[in-house]
Amino acid sequence: MKTGKHCGIVGALVMCAFGLLFMGCSSDGGNGGEDPTPTAADFVIGNLSQIKGSVTHITITPKQGKSGGAITRYYNGAAALPTANGAYAVTFNVAAASGWKAATGLTAGTFTIYNDLSTYLSGKSANTKDTPYYIALNIDDESDFATLITTLNNAADKYVYLDLSGSTITEIPEYAFNTGSPSLTGCATITKITIPNSVTSIGLNAFRSCTSLTSVTIPNSVTSIGNGAFRNCTSLTSVTIPNSITSINNGTFIDCTSLTSVTIPNSVTSIGNDAFRNCTSLTSVTFQGTIPLGGFNYMAFCYLVEDGYNSGDLHTKFYATDATNGTPGRYTTTAPVSDSSVWTRQP
Repeated sequence: MKTGKHCGIVGALVMCAFGLLFMGCSSDGGNGGEDPTPTAADFVIGNLSQIKGSVTHITITPKQGKSGGAITRYYNGAAALPTANGAYAVTFNVAAASGWKAATGLTAGTFTIYNDLSTYLSGKSANTKDTPYYIALNIDDESDFATLITTLNNAADKYVYLDLSGSTITEIPEYAFNTGSPSLTGCATITKITIPNSVTSIGLNAFRSCTSLTSVTIPNSVTSIGNGAFRNCTSLTSVTIPNSITSINNGTFIDCTSLTSVTIPNSVTSIGNDAFRNCTSLTSVTFQGTIPLGGFNYMAFCYLVEDGYNSGDLHTKFYATDATNGTPGRYTTTAPVSDSSVWTRQP
């Protein structure tokens, strides 16, 4: 009797093992190995609020482990992307993919196109620097900046990430976000900005006193940056300077007190007066190339206004090995940085 019982158990296990291969037994809870069907909850929906003139498709991104099938969007039942201001009910279809069935008619919410930035911001609640509203704008004329400044000033409690990548402008004009006075600025609420690849120059004081700006990437199309372009951007912690830049002009990053590191590309042959003056958190400077002695202004990295414009020993250390062209490498010190800081060239 015992032997027969054991054989029965073993036989059942063998049959189940075969069943995993031939659907006799199932390890998926009894649904016979059937692929699941995607639901709207499987996806992250974004970009539902946009400004007229800069409209792009809403974003629909599968969550980790969910279907990666091709997505088709519909706005009020039409596949064409709307461009007129208004509200549009959005649904989407997901094509079948490996391990997943197809799904149709999933709800993505309401897509709203606002007539202008002012209307868009007026309908938004106050936010913080850590939760900026993403805004894509196409700027085609220098005069558009004046309107933008006024709009941002009138919404002083709405922080924004400004994406200008779709714009056709070739320059960020001087005082683009600043009227010429340190107290009159239209960029105090911009936390991040994307500069379009069409831009070749950034003008004098263009981003002066953008005090909430934490990072900026300057595209490789830019060949010149005006004096004081990022002056007093006190929240700026990092900046990417492209290889297209040959000169960092006077006061470009003056008073950027949160800037911790900067890389000077090998294309740069000169750094002007006060370029990084009073950048008291700047503890790491990397020179990718050499700079002629006359091109590295002694006051470029001075830190305190009252101390006679002395730049500590960074200038001396850079030329310690090559008195004519300087020595590439990464130079570091400790915070808080002052003119008495001792710089060390890293191996």
